[in-house]
Amino acid sequence: MGDPASLGGEPPPSFEVLHAASAEEAVEKLARNRRIDALLFLDAALAAETLALLAEDSAVSPPMFYSGPGPAPAGAAEVPPGDLFENLGLLYDAGCS
Repeated sequence: MGDPASLGGEPPPSFEVLHAASAEEAVEKLARNRRIDALLFLDAALAAETLALLAEDSAVSPPMFYSGPGPAPAGAAEVPPGDLFENLGLLYDAGCS
């Protein structure tokens, strides 16, 4: 969640990308769609705000990942540089196995 142009290309077919422009929109999309397996943030401020809202609601959330400038906010794993979707898939698989 952040600037979609930052993704660096089309996601592979195994990824479905939903976009949210605000923390409130991200939390709303999570509430409506429990099939979301993971969240990827491209903006640290949006990530921190979303994570805070989820903590306030005591909501169960999927794994959180961050790919952007600066360090990952607390509660989100940093996706290393390189192929974004490949690295995200590897991190997700490692955390879910």
